[in-house]
Amino acid sequence: MDKQKIFFVLAILAVAALMVMFFILFYHPKTDIDVNLSNNDKSVVVAKNNTLNNATTSTSTKNVIAVNTQADLGVKQLAMSFAERYGTLSNQSNFNNFTELRNFMTLGMQAKTNMVINKTIKATTTYDGYTTRALSSTLVKFDDKAGTANVMVGTQREHSREGVASEVYYQNILLTVIRINKEWKVDDAKWQ
Repeated sequence: MDKQKIFFVLAILAVAALMVMFFILFYHPKTDIDVNLSNNDKSVVVAKNNTLNNATTSTSTKNVIAVNTQADLGVKQLAMSFAERYGTLSNQSNFNNFTELRNFMTLGMQAKTNMVINKTIKATTTYDGYTTRALSSTLVKFDDKAGTANVMVGTQREHSREGVASEVYYQNILLTVIRINKEWKVDDAKWQ
């Protein structure tokens, strides 16, 4: 009887250990973010414990940044929301999406956006619009002390024009975000 109890307890412990291992392997949130930036042959990996490892890859540079704070998560959320709204526009809505985003832009970004609006309004006479969905965001650079970050947002875009079939494609946008008076604002946006 004692051997059966010991076997039963060991079996329960083994099942519990397997469940913990399963949880760690499959449900533990990733702490590293991976982004392809260019066609170089080296990668730099900064792990959660801030150790630096060099590795060789065949086709791309990879920067991995640990995501551990509310600030960097907030920056990523801002970037995704901004990219989606910034990339969704049409000439028939008078580019209202840009004016609605002004509170999330630095003065420099507002000036760049005004130039884009003025150039685009003059160039289009028929319907031309984009619908953008943000699919992912990756911190390329984040410095909480300096108040700067670069975030790559992966998007799906649909371009609709009068008389032409809609085109769906994927495009990244690199956002430069800076902190001004305790608020993160987008300072630059470059479609890749």
